[in-house]
Amino acid sequence: MATRTSVLANYLLNSWRNSHSISEELYGSPADPKKLRAARQALSRLREAIQSDQLPLDVPAGRALVLDERWERKKEGQGSEKCFRLRMQDSHAKPLSNSNLPQASWLQLWAPPSSWTGWIVNGFQTLERDRSISHKHLYTALSGPDNWLTVAGSPVYKQAERCSGEAIYSELHSSKHEWLTRSVVYLGLGTGSGMADIQVVREILENDRGRTVRAVLMDFSPVLLMETVANFNQEFVDEIAAGRLLLFPILGDLEQPQEWATLLPAIEGQSSLLVGMFGNTIGHLQYRERSTVQNIFEQLNGWAAKYGLPKWTLQNSRMLLGISLQRTGGAPHGQGLDTSRRWLNLVADPLRTLLERAEGEYITKHRNPKDWIEEEGRTTLAELFLRGSENEPVGRFLHERLPYKPSDGLTGVVQRYIFAFDCDLELKGEEVFQRHHLPESRWSQQANLRACFSSDGDEVVLCEVTQFKLNSFRPALRRLGMAHGERQVYKVKVGNATPYAVLAFAPSSPQA
Repeated sequence: MATRTSVLANYLLNSWRNSHSISEELYGSPADPKKLRAARQALSRLREAIQSDQLPLDVPAGRALVLDERWERKKEGQGSEKCFRLRMQDSHAKPLSNSNLPQASWLQLWAPPSSWTGWIVNGFQTLERDRSISHKHLYTALSGPDNWLTVAGSPVYKQAERCSGEAIYSELHSSKHEWLTRSVVYLGLGTGSGMADIQVVREILENDRGRTVRAVLMDFSPVLLMETVANFNQEFVDEIAAGRLLLFPILGDLEQPQEWATLLPAIEGQSSLLVGMFGNTIGHLQYRERSTVQNIFEQLNGWAAKYGLPKWTLQNSRMLLGISLQRTGGAPHGQGLDTSRRWLNLVADPLRTLLERAEGEYITKHRNPKDWIEEEGRTTLAELFLRGSENEPVGRFLHERLPYKPSDGLTGVVQRYIFAFDCDLELKGEEVFQRHHLPESRWSQQANLRACFSSDGDEVVLCEVTQFKLNSFRPALRRLGMAHGERQVYKVKVGNATPYAVLAFAPSSPQA
């Protein structure tokens, strides 16, 4: 074991490698499923060795080993694959205070990375207890980021990215007073690939060639945050080199602003703020839209006060908020087999990952739209089968529409995706955790967890996405104390449909 770990460490040192190349290096070619599993186990052993300071390489004094992970596009064919790299850094390397460093070159964290990489454990706990999958697992599961990037390649998302740029362009040129200064902080919340945020930042840089932008880029998914940072570095080579654009990536949860607000960069007098939240990120937050926006601005006002600046209002700030709009036949999975497959891969993979006791244990069969079955308001889109036993399904992937009726007057429709069991199934926590090669120290206290599912009506909620009625969302903003007018609605049109809009607003007066 020690020999394999040492060979793997030397192979990964300062070089990015994927699972196939690791398997062939350690166990010979070709890389069959057994060798791939062994390669992943070897990676787990290497990670444990680094965490326990049982270093497989000679490391100079004052240095430490770090195992990096990222997703890269496959050289051949479609899709992405995870790659790994081992590198050395100063053993006590810490981010300096923002006032001492103009630009952060690392991913700032308000929580340890293990809280993201260990999603299997808390995902199983939630599945066993609540019969639901957290929406955050859609972007942190094993293939979640790749699935989301595939969904985000649709025409609607491309139009939404352009809409974001058009929204800030109009806000810059139609406002009666100059609200955007030469020193700007751009805060991107839930950036995903970052392409919508890039459109916005490009507009504000082009608007004034003497402007400096501090771009704070935040996402819950480490993979998607790295994708955002890479896209920004590729799109703004000259601006970054000239010091006009400074990047501050933060790995954090936009619903916890009290945590990540402490990592925001230093600001100076005569600065302005622009916040972007695109892609209907807010549509995942069931019944918490207004409180989330309010909490974000409360923390941002505290950040401004820290540096002696006034609170953020219509005079010095804007928020651009993307929302999906309720429309006839507007379910996220669309009307075609390809769009349905892309969306179901995104929402179903976390559940399938948690159900598997062996790699590739289950297979999903997607139905053609003409074969979709609707019963009592629910549509069957696909079935899950045990691989090799494809006569009796384990369960069905269902879609239903529910009215959105919170207490604050917002209306719309909740697009809910559910998995309904057609056979009895019992999952043991220990089997699930071992199947994913997790260190026992992470799950030993949960080893006795059991998730039992019955064919007699047992279901798991996979995903809920809210599509809002525009004429209810806008008054909700005004009730929140936000200044927002008729001309601050920027709509996307696809054919005869209007699936998406960006709303621009800001606090009308300093909030208490």
